Amino acid sequence: RMSEEEQRAAGKVYSGVLLPAFMAFEILMYAFPGWVFCAIFKRFTRKISCVMTNVPGPTTQRVFGGLPVYDLFFFVPIPYEVGVGLAVFSYHDHMLVAVQADTHALRRPDLLAKCWLEEFQQLKAETVGLDRTK
Repeated sequence: RMSEEEQRAAGKVYSGVLLPAFMAFEILMYAFPGWVFCAIFKRFTRKISCVMTNVPGPTTQRVFGGLPVYDLFFFVPIPYEVGVGLAVFSYHDHMLVAVQADTHALRRPDLLAKCWLEEFQQLKAETVGLDRTK
């Protein structure tokens, strides 16, 4: 059974513009033979240099096998010739950022992660104490 926050997250994924795009992708994937779909997808991804995803995770700590889960490891799969993948995931009031890159596209992925952290810390400092109900 999905929690309320999981239902909200699922609703965001399948709402508005994303639902038609997801459905078109699914139709293409099953309507054509695999080699045709791969050729179309590869041609499309040649125009993409970076993939980013953000996933709102659980706000409370989870338990696995009777033990509390303290941290998670994740990544964004980079399709074909896309050079950079950036994934943002929240878990138990923490934000986790994963950077995955082809070093031909981004020589220093660690620098991107460092800059991301600095910008987030600055944003957080500027918004602490703001009324979120407005």
